[in-house]
Amino acid sequence: MPSAGNSGGLITIWNGNLFNGREISKDYFQITVELTSKLDNTVYFITNVYGPNSMEGKTEFSNWLLNVNIQPMQLLLIVGDFNYIRGPENRNRGGGDHNDMMHFNNIIINLDLVEIPLKGRQFTWSNMQDTPLLEKLDWIFTSADWTSKFPNTLATPMAKLSSDHVPINIQIDNMIPKCHIFRFEEFWLDFEGFIDTISNYWNSCTFHADSAKNLVARFKSIRKGLKIWSKQFSQLNKTIENCCFYVKLLDGIEDQRDLFQHEKNFRKLFIRHTNKLLEAKRKYWRIRANIRWAQLGDENTKFFHAIATHVFRSNYITFLINSDKLIVNDHEQKAAILWNSFKSRIGTAGTSQMNFNIDHLSRSINQEELEQPFCMKEVDDIISSMPNDKSP
Repeated sequence: MPSAGNSGGLITIWNGNLFNGREISKDYFQITVELTSKLDNTVYFITNVYGPNSMEGKTEFSNWLLNVNIQPMQLLLIVGDFNYIRGPENRNRGGGDHNDMMHFNNIIINLDLVEIPLKGRQFTWSNMQDTPLLEKLDWIFTSADWTSKFPNTLATPMAKLSSDHVPINIQIDNMIPKCHIFRFEEFWLDFEGFIDTISNYWNSCTFHADSAKNLVARFKSIRKGLKIWSKQFSQLNKTIENCCFYVKLLDGIEDQRDLFQHEKNFRKLFIRHTNKLLEAKRKYWRIRANIRWAQLGDENTKFFHAIATHVFRSNYITFLINSDKLIVNDHEQKAAILWNSFKSRIGTAGTSQMNFNIDHLSRSINQEELEQPFCMKEVDDIISSMPNDKSP
């Protein structure tokens, strides 16, 4: 779409060696293309928008956005200058139309869109004045299925050289770097062997005379034991898939003949175990999504995945600057910088000395007066000393 003077204009470009592309819809404020991967035939929908400034254009644009039809399992990415802000924090000074903010947020909620947060910049547009007005007008949204398939989709700013908008680089990946810290999982309590593991490793650690060291050693021993024991749950999805395969296999056999009793019992065990694993998976994502209102039996798993991934993106640290003023992007190097900073702040343990005399601080007090009953004079004195507007 060509520009109108210095504003507007849209272009969507793709690599023909990797994708087959075709235009789905086009208007003066949006272009939607369908990209089909030549590698695995996965279909992606990319919508590039440029929100109008005029009242009539905004109304037409918001009506189109509200009526976007997102199909189940559709991988959709909507990017561009929406010319809307979501809240007062998206401006560096007061102002903004609160009705527009509410309308824009309602559209996002109705479409179940997931925002990709921009890491490293608070605002994306400037009026380029000496005392500039800064706003966040550029947004990146995805469908819930996109978030499930590509949980590590990140948006980072680039250098603003000529435009009044900040260029944004979107990185798409389906791998999230995992930390090495120990996490206790709630669903472990439902599986056999958990209590025995706790008991065995609690009692098997070396005894220390210092009670604090003894307690820490026992907790470390339990952590080691649970790490070893929990490896059987490291591939929940694969285990659930295998169980479902055998249930379907027995169902297929039942279509051909009656099942023997031991085959029926075998299928019941598989179904019971699969339901237990599905409940463990639900608890796993419920904790990470931090959705406290999730009820037992809620099957909206994709939404759980989307919320959990959104929390990860918001907390993700894109880069750190080390002591040599160099930008560090590697996950392990960022972890080392944080560890060294924490260690330098805490310092090292040392011996403490008591520089006061406890015997000097203590003194004998005559407690006989405390045992005597209240007299009427004390009560009268207290009441007479109270302000006139206070009730005794």
